[in-house]
Amino acid sequence: MFSRRSQRRFEAIRARLDGLPLAERLCELVRILDEDGYFPGLQSQREGEWRILVRNCPVRALGEKYAQACTSEISFLRKALPAAEVRRSAHQLDGHTCCTYEICSLAEPSGSAGVQE
Repeated sequence: MFSRRSQRRFEAIRARLDGLPLAERLCELVRILDEDGYFPGLQSQREGEWRILVRNCPVRALGEKYAQACTSEISFLRKALPAAEVRRSAHQLDGHTCCTYEICSLAEPSGSAGVQE
């Protein structure tokens, strides 16, 4: 059920992301998360590295019962950002104020780290 949700969400936004370079793709993905009620933030780290902060999680209550709900969230981000490594570094269910995802470009640095929250 949760993997299908992740795939459906990705299919619904694919056209908005196709063809965008990673930095622009991240910005568009954060806009989409905002539209979906996640209250996200995007921070630039070093060149080719970013952090997505998710301050409101629409699936948090489900995540408290079913770990797959949270797994589907990171799966969605990985599908949306195939040119990047995506890992969760903080989790609301572990007592953090937000879920934090570290994004690292898989390509060589190209000067695209100018995204700020």
